[in-house]
Amino acid sequence: MMQTPHIRLMILIMLLLPPLAVNALLRENPRDRLDRIRHEVDSLTVIVQDMSNTERDLSDRIQALDKQINARQSLIRELDVQRSNAQAEVSKQDRLIRAQQAELADVNGELSGTRQDIEDLQAQVAARAVHLYKQGDRRILSYVLNAESPGEFLQRQVYVRKIHQRDENNLSALAKAKNNLEVIASRHLNLIASLAESRTEKETQARRAEVLLAEANTERDLIKADRSSLQVTISDLRVSRDAINSHIQTRRSAMDEVQQWIAALEQQRVTGGVQQVGINSNTQVLIREVPKFSSFPNAKGQLPWPVDGSVVTWFGMERNSDTGTITENPGIDIQAREGSEVLAVQEGICTRITYVRGFGNTVLISHEDGYYTVYAHLANIFIGENEQIDAGRVIGTVGQSGGAESPRLHFQVWHKQEKQDPLTWLSS
Repeated sequence: MMQTPHIRLMILIMLLLPPLAVNALLRENPRDRLDRIRHEVDSLTVIVQDMSNTERDLSDRIQALDKQINARQSLIRELDVQRSNAQAEVSKQDRLIRAQQAELADVNGELSGTRQDIEDLQAQVAARAVHLYKQGDRRILSYVLNAESPGEFLQRQVYVRKIHQRDENNLSALAKAKNNLEVIASRHLNLIASLAESRTEKETQARRAEVLLAEANTERDLIKADRSSLQVTISDLRVSRDAINSHIQTRRSAMDEVQQWIAALEQQRVTGGVQQVGINSNTQVLIREVPKFSSFPNAKGQLPWPVDGSVVTWFGMERNSDTGTITENPGIDIQAREGSEVLAVQEGICTRITYVRGFGNTVLISHEDGYYTVYAHLANIFIGENEQIDAGRVIGTVGQSGGAESPRLHFQVWHKQEKQDPLTWLSS
């Protein structure tokens, strides 16, 4: 009777593992567990050689689509900023136009009053001229000549001249004021026209950014739809033994890469090579309220959760129900709503941001005394390498990068080069 691949795999596992081997594995320290896992994976080489390349090809396509989605997301953020800035400029121009229109209304009011004063004074002068024409100069001459003394004569003559001079001065001053107000009104009109032109330009920019933003969102959604279709296909493949073995190998490679980071960072920490930089003043920093501790060891059992969700994959040794293989998970997977905020559990320095096959977009934060935390499968990342990170800082959002089966955060805790069970550190 022909044996199925699944039965052959179970027989091989049984031959490789003596009785009670699983319990023994669970009692081993992390380094011994890792060595045993590597030995077991090497022993399964004969089966793995028959693995189809289909899932790897699909995974590569998903990685490429992830990068396209990230690029579109960056473009969307940039266009959104451009649109917001243009809309803010439009609002600013509206405020300036309203202010200039108010000032113009005041100037026009003053101008109208000045024109009325000119008309009133001109009417008075005209009335006086008509009166003089009818009465002639005899009355004024009589007024001047009937002075009782030479001094009074001179005073009355000066008085008559001053009346005429006052009318002329008043008319001249009002005419000058009218001209000045007309110049000011003209300047306001020109400024309003210039502001209106600038507003139209900014409004055009805002509409253009809106159109481009809609196009970028559509492109991103189409790529996400393609990715979802591929994800369904790859999920179907993973029910097979070979696909799961490929997934396990990817996880092992990712774990090895993280271990290499930790080792390198430990060397830098010992030699004082880790440097930090300040926060970019142009970066929007979101910090949520979380418990803070004097040192990382003091936070054991009390660390805030990096994301709200439920644990779907646990730390340590696990036996796969489909293939029977035993694997080690260096952290925990927290299933959460896509786009949920991911928080730094304590303050530290972001020492690595990269894309790891199997983990996707990954962030590593170095804390004091040789402690590290790892955050993977991120959709967006809001921090930079070598940046000082506060406890509760929003460092990114939950996603499915790296081929995760569902939106989730992969979270690890390390002390020097030893993996830690995150659940022993997180608050219950």
